[in-house]
Amino acid sequence: LPDRPGATMRERLSEHSREECRGCHALMDDVGLAFERYDHLGRFRTTEHDRPIDTAGTLRGAESATPFVDTFALIDTLAASREARECFVLRSFE
Repeated sequence: LPDRPGATMRERLSEHSREECRGCHALMDDVGLAFERYDHLGRFRTTEHDRPIDTAGTLRGAESATPFVDTFALIDTLAASREARECFVLRSFE
């Protein structure tokens, strides 16, 4: 990611909207941004560079694209997803 002083992680990740990056990052970035309220040490925070952290996004690649507003809503969405539960079980026993 480019170093843009004062830019939030969401702003820095917007660099991935270029065509050659978009395919994978459309699936991953929102999930990662849902956890942005936790810093690299796991401490809770509500701002980044004195600006509110936006944790809303859309879970893509499951049964359907499902919007979520924060980390807890993402977790609830994953817990309710049959596809996610099956994936977890299969990966746990590989």
